[in-house]
Amino acid sequence: IGNTVFLRLADVARDLPPYAERVALFPLDTGESPDAPSHASSYHRLAQDLWRAVVEALQQGSKRLLATYLQALLSYPDGCTRGETVLDPGTGSVLAHAPALPEDRLYPKERALVELVRHQRERGRRVLVYITHTEKRDISPRLRTLLERESFRVAVLKASTVAADRREEWVAARVREGADVLICHPRLVQ
Repeated sequence: IGNTVFLRLADVARDLPPYAERVALFPLDTGESPDAPSHASSYHRLAQDLWRAVVEALQQGSKRLLATYLQALLSYPDGCTRGETVLDPGTGSVLAHAPALPEDRLYPKERALVELVRHQRERGRRVLVYITHTEKRDISPRLRTLLERESFRVAVLKASTVAADRREEWVAARVREGADVLICHPRLVQ
């Protein structure tokens, strides 16, 4: 490369508003009845069963279950209403299962999202919600339903919604239409 320039975002866009990220931790729902599976008990059972399978595979010299373990445990808390069945990629046998939990419940993280959107709308602000599970474990339909149930106007941007070179125009149109919330994968607006 003949010429190289290293720039920070602040070097090319000086008047950006302040930006901060914070981590918010939400406990898994423990349920109302000790006899029924809860968010927390289902997750912990899934984690235990998967951990046993991963350890067994590692002892046999195989790392094939590491990605499966990670994705299942990252996605179940947000997609608990669909359940999670983890299959061994080599044999197809069931390694672990977590049941689908009731869809009529609002789980802790979802409750926090609804409150955040409500608070921001009261301040005259719109909310951009980034989600990473948009394909096989797509959580956007559930989030849209939950937010619309609370009378928020929601737009969902998928890779197939509009071509990349027209996304800015598409988002501007949703803003003009009065969308309170835009849900998308962060890659679509990077």
